[in-house]
Order: sequence, then C-alpha cells, then structure tokens
Amino acid sequence: MRIETILVVCVGNICRSPMAEAMLQRALEGKTSAAVASAGLGALVGHPADSHSLELMEARGLDISGHV
Repeated sequence: MRIETILVVCVGNICRSPMAEAMLQRALEGKTSAAVASAGLGALVGHPADSHSLELMEARGLDISGHV
C-alpha cells in the first residue's frame, strides 16, 4: 500500500495542525510524494493561522502565512 495523503488534524486548524503540516512537509521533503494537508474538527473556516503560530514557524524558517 502506498500512502498518497497525510492529513494532520486538530480542533480549529489555525494553530497546531498548520504548524504540524509545515514541519511534516519539511521532514518528508524528497522522501515521499505523499501530499500533506491540515484540517480541523471544528475548523475556523476562512481564518488565517494564529499570529503566535506564524511567529513560531517563522523562527524555524517555515512560512505558514498563506494558510486559511
């Protein structure tokens, strides 16, 4: 079996799952063709990533500013 998509899930999809998505994408870069995405059980549809999450990811060289 080949994994085609990895979905990272949290509650609102504005903090944890977008950060995990970005970190997992980086970790898997060049190792798999699987797509990585994030979702929320009670997703805040249309909301961008939390500002604190943006700062944390920026400090790690990851840009999640396009997340909505």
